[in-house]
Amino acid sequence: MNAMKMNRIRNSLGTLRRRLGWTLLRVATQLIVACLLLSLFGSSHLVAIGWADEPATVSISPASKDVFLGGTGITDVLVEDVTDLYVFEFQIAFDPTLVEVVQIEPGDFLSPDWLLENSVDNDNGTLAYALCQLNPSPPQSGDGVLVTITWRGKVMGTSPITLTYVQLGAPAGVPIPSSTQDGEITVVEPGPGPIITSLSPASATAGDPGFTLTVNGSNFVSDSTVHWNGEDRTTTFVSSAQLTAAITAADIATAGTVDVTVINPAPAGGTSNAMPFTIANPAPIITSLSPDSAKAGGPAFTLTVKGANFVSGSTVQWDGSARATTFVNSTQLLADISAADIATVGTVNVTVANLLVPDGDTSNALPFEVTELGPEPPPNLVYLPLILNNR
Repeated sequence: MNAMKMNRIRNSLGTLRRRLGWTLLRVATQLIVACLLLSLFGSSHLVAIGWADEPATVSISPASKDVFLGGTGITDVLVEDVTDLYVFEFQIAFDPTLVEVVQIEPGDFLSPDWLLENSVDNDNGTLAYALCQLNPSPPQSGDGVLVTITWRGKVMGTSPITLTYVQLGAPAGVPIPSSTQDGEITVVEPGPGPIITSLSPASATAGDPGFTLTVNGSNFVSDSTVHWNGEDRTTTFVSSAQLTAAITAADIATAGTVDVTVINPAPAGGTSNAMPFTIANPAPIITSLSPDSAKAGGPAFTLTVKGANFVSGSTVQWDGSARATTFVNSTQLLADISAADIATVGTVNVTVANLLVPDGDTSNALPFEVTELGPEPPPNLVYLPLILNNR
């Protein structure tokens, strides 16, 4: 019995050793391949073992970048027209008296499985970066971002951003020939703050659909943001003199005045002057009057005005003169009409004005007829029978 148990244990241990052996072998193979890549590429560089058909291009993008003194800016290291990229290494030289590297982040083109090197020497102006994918990550072809670099401007001037060494590799260390395109960063003095001179459009009607607002002015930068009553809106940089912003229907749902400003980020930061944007109520509409006529010389009465787009603050106008008005709802108003208003025969134009609200408007006019009094009705006569007394 004990012998059978020992045999089972020996068999289990053998199976476990075989499984662990294959797992360790796979891991070791990946490590060995990576180490071979490093050794084949030299002590600090990945070297070529074969040749691909078409050269890829590795470049600094944008090729020319302005960074404000004391501010930060971003450049990418791009690869274009590459086939089966699996591993890469590059080195960059820059002027450390003008700029410094703040951060390096892997791009989205390759999976950052194994970061072989990521070093920056801001004293001597050098940057080295190497990354390798591991199984099961597939090789990538086409265009993409290898690395994103954040720079800080130290002293005004232009620093070359030079790709001093680039090596691309396919799986198993097969080299990919490449060309390079260098770039530059110019550190500039922060300019004056943004200024708004006009908005287009400058007004809208409450309830209108969303629209694109054009902001004209000066000293706008690529990171400028349009703010709508203090809240940022999706902004597109057109030029240093123009921005556009996406304004939603919800932004103009209610009548009022909105302050539009532009904010530039530091160090060229600052908030512009505020430019008002007017949201008007829709024009009121009258559909009926009740009553719609009265006799000249009659007593005072309450006029009921029905229609649409009435607001609190709407006023009934009697031939252009406001009358005491009661707001019932958006479709009905009441107005006090005095005896003096109907003392004279004629036609009165009744309108509704939203003059007490931003950019108020006046409705269509409906006629109210003040008519003449008719002739006095004859007095009520009582006819008594005539009784003759015949004697």
